[in-house]
Amino acid sequence: MAAQALDTCSDLMHRGTIAASVGSSGAERGDRFVEAAPGGDVVQTTVWAQAKRALGFEVCQAVAQCGDEIAGGGQIMIKRFGRLGALGYVARGPLVRRACPEQAALVLAEIERADRARRVRHLIVQPPEGGDHVIAALAARGYAPDAPKVSPSATLRIDLSQSLEQIL
Repeated sequence: MAAQALDTCSDLMHRGTIAASVGSSGAERGDRFVEAAPGGDVVQTTVWAQAKRALGFEVCQAVAQCGDEIAGGGQIMIKRFGRLGALGYVARGPLVRRACPEQAALVLAEIERADRARRVRHLIVQPPEGGDHVIAALAARGYAPDAPKVSPSATLRIDLSQSLEQIL
C-alpha cells in the first residue's frame, strides 16, 4: 500500500502485538517509527523496554499497520503485584503516524486488547507531547484526564548533531 494511504484513518489493515528484542529487524523498524512519529520519545524505544525488563517489568508493543508500514503503536509496561493483579502503563504514547483521533482510537483498542490478554487490572496512558488527537481518543473511550504521570514531565532535549558552540 502506498505511503499516501496512511493519510486516511480507515486504512489500518493489521493490528497485533509484537515482541521485538534489541538488534532485531522488528526492533529497528519500531525504533525508526518512534523516531519519525510526532511526539516520539525514548520511553517508546526497544532500548527502554530492555531497561524496564531488567527492572522486572513485562513489556508489550501493540502495533497497528497499514500494509507494510507501522501506522501507530504503543509500548506497554506491565508490573505484576501478586494477587492484586497487574498495572499497565503507556508512557508518552501511543504514537500514530498521522494526528488523527480515529487512528489513535484503533491503537488504543489494540493496547486494551493486549492488556486484557495479560490480565492488566488498571491501565494508565500518558499521551505524547502534542498528542491532542490521543487525548481526544482517550476521552471518547472514557479515560480520566487526571491520570498520574508515568514518565518525567520535564525533559530537556538536546540535538547532539550540532556543534558544541551551537548547543551551548
